[in-house]
Amino acid sequence: MPTIVYFDTNFYLDYFYNRRDNIRPLGEFAHQALIKVFSGDYSVVVSDWLLEEISKNKASEPMNELIERLKEAKKYVYVSTGSEDIQRAKKLPTHKQDALHVILALKAGATILVTNNLNDFLPCSNLIDCVLPMNF
Repeated sequence: MPTIVYFDTNFYLDYFYNRRDNIRPLGEFAHQALIKVFSGDYSVVVSDWLLEEISKNKASEPMNELIERLKEAKKYVYVSTGSEDIQRAKKLPTHKQDALHVILALKAGATILVTNNLNDFLPCSNLIDCVLPMNF
C-alpha cells in the first residue's frame, strides 16, 4: 500500500513558480519531492480546499497538468470538504486555512504533510507528520 502524502498550497506555488527564499531553492526542493513521488510508492492527496487556494494564486493551469500526470501514474487521491471537516478544523491550534489542510489530509489517509510553512503546522504534528520538502 502506498504512503499517502499531502502537499500544502505553498509547496505547489514553490514548484510552479520556482520560488526561492533568501537562501534556499524552494522550487527545486518541491521538484525533487515530486520526483520521489513519481518514482516511489506514494500517492498524493489533492483537496477541493487546496484547489481553491491554488486558483486564488492563479496557478490552476499548471495544477491541472500535474493532476493529470498524477492520475496517469495512479498516484492521485481526491478529497472534498464537508461541514464536519470545517468544524474539526476550527478545533485545531493553528490558522483555519492550515487546519483545514490537516483535517483533509487525515480524512484521505495521509500520514505525511509536506510544507515549507512548518511553524503553522507544528501545533498539529501530533496528528500528522509535518516535514519540509527537502526532508521528504
